[in-house]
Amino acid sequence: DRALCVSSAISYGLLTGRMVWTHAHNCVHNPSTIPPRMRWWLEFDCVAVISLWMHEHLTHHAETNTDRDPDVHYFSPLFDYLKIAQDGGSPLTLCLAICVYPLLVPFMLTKSILHAAKNDPMAGNSISFALLVGPLRFGLDVLAMGGDFALALMTATAYIVLTFAATHQVEANHGASSGDWMLDQMRSTNSVWSQSRAYSTFTGGISNHVEHHIFPQISNDVLVEI
Repeated sequence: DRALCVSSAISYGLLTGRMVWTHAHNCVHNPSTIPPRMRWWLEFDCVAVISLWMHEHLTHHAETNTDRDPDVHYFSPLFDYLKIAQDGGSPLTLCLAICVYPLLVPFMLTKSILHAAKNDPMAGNSISFALLVGPLRFGLDVLAMGGDFALALMTATAYIVLTFAATHQVEANHGASSGDWMLDQMRSTNSVWSQSRAYSTFTGGISNHVEHHIFPQISNDVLVEI
């Protein structure tokens, strides 16, 4: 039944995108709390993104929305969030964003591999694991869903973009450092509908983003309590 295939692909994409926040993201911040078997499974299911993303993401937390934050340069040289904040966007920037955002998932993996290779001397095994497991992992999805894998991937991508972009990339999030780490975290980060338990559940807790940046080792699913 075609309707069942489409709804299953969309559901799978949403759940996969949400797992980035509820599982992979939490594991990046609390690797020692994850049982070894679960850690291995998450590394396989997420194509080693936990190990590869760790250095990059923790740098983002230490240097949020500064020139040293890798996230603001994520899509360089196509466009740069810091330059957009300083100079304003352009029609070309908009066109580039429309073209590149649908490719966010493979782009994330590629950028994480390149960042780890350049900045993390311990990343060699994780890079090899990702290159070996990636084709198998995505191949299993294609085998199970066929052409509907593209729909699942687009759904996961849209979910990740829509739940995350608003937490850092508005004009007020960019500015000179106050010299106080906590104040800078509050300035450079947004919580979205932070009082809504339903929305926090939908986003895997990432919508409570100010709270996450101040208390990064607290699991996302309880941030709404803060």
